[in-house]
Amino acid sequence: MTVLVNIVASKFGGGVTLLRALAAELARLPPRHRFVFFVSPEQADPGFPLPPHLEWRVTPVGHGGALGRLWWDQVTLRRLLRREGGDVLYSLGNFAMFRCPVPQLLLVQVPLYLSELYRRVCLAHWGWRHRARYRLLRWLLRRSVAAADRVLVPSASMREMLSREVSLPDGKVKVNYFGAGLAAAGCPPRNYQGPIRLLYPTFYGDYKNLGAALEAVRILRERHGDRYRLVTTADLSVEREANPRARARERSLWEKLMQQGGVEALGPVRPEEMEGLYHSCHVLVWPTLAESFGFPLVEAMACGLPVV
Repeated sequence: MTVLVNIVASKFGGGVTLLRALAAELARLPPRHRFVFFVSPEQADPGFPLPPHLEWRVTPVGHGGALGRLWWDQVTLRRLLRREGGDVLYSLGNFAMFRCPVPQLLLVQVPLYLSELYRRVCLAHWGWRHRARYRLLRWLLRRSVAAADRVLVPSASMREMLSREVSLPDGKVKVNYFGAGLAAAGCPPRNYQGPIRLLYPTFYGDYKNLGAALEAVRILRERHGDRYRLVTTADLSVEREANPRARARERSLWEKLMQQGGVEALGPVRPEEMEGLYHSCHVLVWPTLAESFGFPLVEAMACGLPVV
């Protein structure tokens, strides 16, 4: 059996963690089935030697706009299914192929199109073009869920949000918890008497609510001195899913805290370096407004790092 795995939209964050974990698990299976992965250029290196039954195909389509992604899902991928002799399509990017010629499994893992909180707090501050794009993608998600043969979500809360948006037959949506690949054994003791490093591993986007973490650090340093520092992988120079008003407000606070030594900006961190980062910090902070699962939550707990 040949399974095509469509994960072209995963370029950073939890999507990358999921991609690597899935590939590693499939690599351990006996080579009875063939798995063809379509991935973004950022994931050209799978991180380990691929066995013969796993194939890696790199495509930049995930960097295009909504229409380019629609063409990929509905036209190009359909041709690839025929060319590769695909028996099953596994779509991991929230959007499915309509009238797919083979059984299709869809993973819905982005909560923005289902979250009322996001629409109320973040979307309202965007211009009409972004709101129109959001409505298009939300419509595509709903149509995709209806078109797929089976739908996976990573948490029960995602299933509840999805059921409020789409009328679903019993048994079509299943919760498949992602879990963590880090072991809890050997967690070093942490000293909370000296400097406190508050870790927020995230990319930058308005729904990630980085401003709340920055404001919390500002208040902590104001009340308790310079013991507290925010350690983050967020990069405010990247224009990704953040409206200009929120960006300006957060950049001002970011620059002020950077000058005071209140922020340690790490930039991108490789997955194999995350365990050491968890061990080097004292608390994981998680102010995000919308999440499907949140890999850092379970990874931090696996490393004995308290979560707020």
